Amino acid sequence: MRPRAAPDDSGAPGCQGFRPDFSAFTITGRANSAFTRRDGASIQSQVEVYKSRADAAGDFRAGAKPRLARCLRLSLAKELGSTKPFTSRIVSARMVTAPRVGERAAEYRVVMTISALGTSFKVYFDSLVFQRGRSVAAVAFTGARQPLAGQVALARVVAARMR
Repeated sequence: MRPRAAPDDSGAPGCQGFRPDFSAFTITGRANSAFTRRDGASIQSQVEVYKSRADAAGDFRAGAKPRLARCLRLSLAKELGSTKPFTSRIVSARMVTAPRVGERAAEYRVVMTISALGTSFKVYFDSLVFQRGRSVAAVAFTGARQPLAGQVALARVVAARMR
C-alpha cells in the first residue's frame, strides 16, 4: 500500500467547479523563483519533485485541464480588482496549444487590459506547465503590450535540469 499525502491547497490550482484531488501524489521537494524587470515584465517558476515519475505524471494529468484557465481568470481578476487607481478587465483566458517541453505540457494564456489616466494597454500572462521525470514545473510569464519573448527556450532550460 502506497502512503498518501495530506491534501495541500497552498499552491494547488482550483476554484469553484474545478478542484482536482492531488492527495494521492507525494511531493518530496519544492523550489520557487521570481524575476521582475523595471518595465513590469516578470517570470515566476515553481518546481515540485515527486516520490516517483508516476506521482508526477498523475499530478500533472489531474491538474492540467482546460477548466484551469477559468480559475486563472478568476484569480487574476480578484488580485487586480483591488489595484487602485488602475482598472483592469480580463479579455480572454484559455488553454492554448503547448510547445513540446518535457514529457507532457500544458499552456494557458490570460489577456487583460489595464487602464489608468486615460491610457490602456494589454498585459499577457502565460503559464507553461510541464512534467519531466519525477518533477512538474510551472513557469509563468507576464509581459506588457505583448507576450514575453523567449518563453519556450527558458522552459526547455528548466526542463533540461529536471529529473
